[in-house]
Amino acid sequence: MKLNLITSFTLVENHKISMNLCLTCLRLSNTLFSRIVKSSYLSVSFAIFHLFKRILPKTKISLIAAAGIAALISVPAAAAGFVVQYAIGATAPFSVSSVLAAMVGTHILIGIGESIITIFAVGAILSSRSDLVYGYRSQRSSLEVRTAE
Repeated sequence: MKLNLITSFTLVENHKISMNLCLTCLRLSNTLFSRIVKSSYLSVSFAIFHLFKRILPKTKISLIAAAGIAALISVPAAAAGFVVQYAIGATAPFSVSSVLAAMVGTHILIGIGESIITIFAVGAILSSRSDLVYGYRSQRSSLEVRTAE
């Protein structure tokens, strides 16, 4: 088979198109998998929040504690989700166990910070506008509108 310059250029261009198509499909599948992992760690934190909300007494402090615990656990859960992705497609020379220890260990510290921030934020919102916080049903009467007489 004799190839001239135009034919070889066409083959190279077709190869580039097919390579770009393969890379695009790979990126889409990676993005889809990342979104599944991210939504699963959000589901973990939501489930933990509801679990502690049911276990603890029905007070404002219990709701704040449930939100803080869920925030603490959600960050290492996200790190564990990354480790799952790393284990599936690891091309780096690090072992999965060392990546797991590094990621989860670091993200526990980050989770403590996020938990503290969540506790203060939810506490402040509950004290000023408790109707804005999901999961809290106020024991107070509803807002009464009065007109000037």
